[in-house]
Amino acid sequence: MANRTVVIKGKNVGLDINRIAIYRNSINPDNLVSIVTKAAFMSGYEFEDDDSQDQYVCQCDDPCKTVVNLFLREKNYPPTVNITGATSALVGSNITLTATATDPNGDAVTYEWNDGTTSSTNSVTSGSAGDVNYSVVATDVVGDWGNDSHTVNWYTTTTTAAPTTTTTTSAPTTTTTTSGGGGTTTTTTTVDPGTTTTTTVDPGTTTTTTTTTTTTTTTTTTQAPGYWNLRLCSTGSLANQQVQDTGNINTGDVFLAGNGFCYEVDTFQSNQSGGLQIIVSEFGDCQECLDANGGV
Repeated sequence: MANRTVVIKGKNVGLDINRIAIYRNSINPDNLVSIVTKAAFMSGYEFEDDDSQDQYVCQCDDPCKTVVNLFLREKNYPPTVNITGATSALVGSNITLTATATDPNGDAVTYEWNDGTTSSTNSVTSGSAGDVNYSVVATDVVGDWGNDSHTVNWYTTTTTAAPTTTTTTSAPTTTTTTSGGGGTTTTTTTVDPGTTTTTTVDPGTTTTTTTTTTTTTTTTTTQAPGYWNLRLCSTGSLANQQVQDTGNINTGDVFLAGNGFCYEVDTFQSNQSGGLQIIVSEFGDCQECLDANGGV
């Protein structure tokens, strides 16, 4: 029978565990695959097995002899999600944005928008003009996720004054200059009342001056608060927690996330899809976290 490569990898293993025994189907010496170290189990233990096997049992060497049952499944692929809806709207109105997710494995997905909404649709509004970015994360049953963002331009109605023309008039004026030497040269400039000021430069050439008033409208863009996703440094896995950026999150800060775990801000990096930013975090000191959060 054809063989295949199987990888068993742990995510959370207790501190009092040193080795893990891997069995096929049930705990029995005849079913033993291997006994691996905690480090090997955490990094992913790879072995060959026939393709009819789909259940494994892992037993730890801690005092409780913790047992974990595993079932093989096909390789998981993260869902893709797309937001549809209006891209502009009048300030104060309500519009509905719709997130549609597709999971390659056919798994059900859950939604979480950056404003906390947890359904596939989100009714949004804005009290001020400008571009506002809305984003959503779709997560499958395994924990893999995909995201999308959508920008709505909120606008207000404005009235712009029509261009006006300013006309300058003056009383008729005639200027005459006479020179001697046996001849007379006369130069005449006339401004006709009730008409636009006209200056004669050369015979047949006339210059007319018109003044136009223009009204300029300035629109100020207001950016919605950003949200940070938490990702663990040690495993690279998504903690599935979000923290709103109030503008004072810095490297080295320690805080208590919604899942009850303590995190310390390590570095910041861009999401591959160009949407949300990710806080790359690591476990902080529990007491330090409690102190930083007022003993919560």
